[in-house]
Amino acid sequence: MDKTDRKKALDAELAALEARSMKTLDYYDILTNDDGEVMFSIKRLGAKRDKKFAPVIYYDGGAHAILVKNEDLAVVCDHVHPGVRALLFGAKEVLIAELEDGSVAEEYMAEMRNLPGIERVAEKFVKPL
Repeated sequence: MDKTDRKKALDAELAALEARSMKTLDYYDILTNDDGEVMFSIKRLGAKRDKKFAPVIYYDGGAHAILVKNEDLAVVCDHVHPGVRALLFGAKEVLIAELEDGSVAEEYMAEMRNLPGIERVAEKFVKPL
């Protein structure tokens, strides 16, 4: 894929995200270990993940990320702590642990995808501090 085709594909992906309905997560933690692995600990998002859909986190190194769990569910992880931004930006995939009543209800891997412009999309859904 040449540079022009790549830009068109990224623009289409960004436009599809802009058209989605999203919520902002009320609470989440990002945990890391000495091996550079990253885990998001979040409240249960609802229905189990559709095994036919590969979850993705869109992130461009800034203050916000977007987790797309399945075709019907996307959420904004707002105000990513500056101390984990570089590690998160460099990750290829992260573990997502959804918690319910203090226990892990579901866990899955999500591909990390760098998508320039994701900040602008996420800002539409971010709650002010």
